[in-house]
Amino acid sequence: MAENITVDGILADALIGTTIDYTTDRWSSDWNGDEVGFDDVNVVGFYTIPDSSISYYVDTETGYVLDAWADDD
Repeated sequence: MAENITVDGILADALIGTTIDYTTDRWSSDWNGDEVGFDDVNVVGFYTIPDSSISYYVDTETGYVLDAWADDD
């Protein structure tokens, strides 16, 4: 059976490893990096892109996207 891949899922995968201006996206929370598996990052932010199902973790000091996913995948 084929996996159901959405456009948001493809876009989320493309965000990983890029640097973005996350300040325009919807903030959910912040953690110390070691609390969410990113030991080398001081503060990891959890954000969602408005009008999409894409959420992501970002290094708040650099804007580097650590992980991203579509909630409907």
